[in-house]
Amino acid sequence: MDHHLIQLFFLIFTGSAVVASLALFGRQPLLVAYILLGALMGSHALGCVHDVQLISEIASIGIIFLLFFSVWTCSRRLWAEYCVK
Repeated sequence: MDHHLIQLFFLIFTGSAVVASLALFGRQPLLVAYILLGALMGSHALGCVHDVQLISEIASIGIIFLLFFSVWTCSRRLWAEYCVK
């Protein structure tokens, strides 16, 4: 695996943990914290992320996982509610 990719994942997950903790401490929504983190770590503010194409691909995979798990959770709930009695 590429060293830059591992460093990028480390920055994203560590930054999100720190910013989410600060947001919870300040009683702010997590979505605002994640948007702020993206703005800070982006190529225009701090310049931590240089490969915008790679981040776009990672974001697409994240959206696919989000949609899959949301449909899976809803279908399990509906199955338990209407089909299993």
